[in-house]
Amino acid sequence: MTEPNHPATLYRAQDQIAKIAGAESYSAVGLLDLWARGYVEALFAEGLIDWDEHGRLNAAVDDQCDRRRGELKAAGVTPRYE
Repeated sequence: MTEPNHPATLYRAQDQIAKIAGAESYSAVGLLDLWARGYVEALFAEGLIDWDEHGRLNAAVDDQCDRRRGELKAAGVTPRYE
């Protein structure tokens, strides 16, 4: 079993979070947000990250989502909730 917070594990988690930056719509941001959080939760449930890293990664998801939503807003993309 891999020790908690192994650099390769953290890299894979950050890679999932980074995908949010490529979202082309608010809906895509929401879906990628859920995907990244699910990934982080799975890592925690399997003991691959500790509680502190869990919090840090979830904060990174928040930051990335906020950043992308801001970029979409600045680009004039209108939120559509269907």
